[in-house]
Amino acid sequence: MTFALTIGTVSFGQHYAQTNLVSNAVGDTRVTDLQLINPWGLSRGSDSPWWVSDNATSFSTLYNGVGAKQSLIVAISQADPNNENAPRPGSHIHAHISSTPPGADIQVDGAYVGTTPLDIDLTCCFHDVTISKPGLKPWTGRVRNNGHANINVQLRK
Repeated sequence: MTFALTIGTVSFGQHYAQTNLVSNAVGDTRVTDLQLINPWGLSRGSDSPWWVSDNATSFSTLYNGVGAKQSLIVAISQADPNNENAPRPGSHIHAHISSTPPGADIQVDGAYVGTTPLDIDLTCCFHDVTISKPGLKPWTGRVRNNGHANINVQLRK
């Protein structure tokens, strides 16, 4: 009994260094992934890539050890199927697009969709939007649509 009481526990400290590999903000890391929105969970096996839960897009994206995006992207079903406000991959989400002055042409992902003001249903989550009117400088932006998008643009000369 004395032997057991005099032996101390041997413990080895675990040390980790944080390296930010991927970000959705250009310039923050070596790899930029604009679809990486609100990542909140990591997991991996000994021979697997890192699985990152993209909370705002309902996907899990895989990255290798240096941050390169892998070809498999997994859609995650919504936790509460009765929550109508949560975006679902492939679901349609309402957007209102307006401009000053009104009557400007709208392109979404390179396709003409109408003129401002316009109410339109878009799929979740990212879209390249261009709003233009002859004689004015066009507005172009990458829009994240994960609920109800309200895009209001003032076109200038």
